[in-house]
Amino acid sequence: MLKSDGTILRYNIVQRIGHWLNALAFVILLLTGLLVFFWPLAPLSGIWSRSLHRLAAIILALGPIFYFLADRRGSFHLLRVSFTYSRDDIQWFIRAPWYFFGISKDLPPQGEVNAGQRVHHALTIIFYILVGGSGFAMWFGFDHIPSQVFLGALIVHDISMAVLTVLMLGHVYFTFVYGALDGMIRGTITRLYAQVEHPRWLQELEEQAAMREHKGQTAS
Repeated sequence: MLKSDGTILRYNIVQRIGHWLNALAFVILLLTGLLVFFWPLAPLSGIWSRSLHRLAAIILALGPIFYFLADRRGSFHLLRVSFTYSRDDIQWFIRAPWYFFGISKDLPPQGEVNAGQRVHHALTIIFYILVGGSGFAMWFGFDHIPSQVFLGALIVHDISMAVLTVLMLGHVYFTFVYGALDGMIRGTITRLYAQVEHPRWLQELEEQAAMREHKGQTAS
């Protein structure tokens, strides 16, 4: 949504709250999980770390439910676009090495979610399901599943968490390279940022604003 001050509403309050709750829960899970994963840190772990790990797991698991109940239409839209790609995206990925270093020149026009963000979302969704499913299998099936199944769940859990950690670091990196932090704090982005990252989406917003203005003039 284009605002009167020239900025663009990118994320509503529900999306921002959900984002920061999920981020906090993930960091807690990562830190408490490292106490078990790296044996030199094992002496630091205990009932407190396991309880905190499980509490954070519950918060992270409730994240998608929170999103869905608060914004069903937006949730389905995000899920759809995360797994939808076009020929323009192939060209975007060819230019990705330059994009990695903050050079966005000559990128194919992108919509509300660019190709890199869609891949990030898709991988996050896939490994989120894997890390959550394997984690709860170990939590509730500790005394009920065969040791081989438990070991398999542990391996899936650790690999999935490693992938999600890499995705998180990449997310943080690009957030600062392209100055996108304000979007998840205030909810708004500048027109310049939208022009660089999402020019096709910006054009759609401008066309919608012009149409509303025209209807308003016609009605008056």
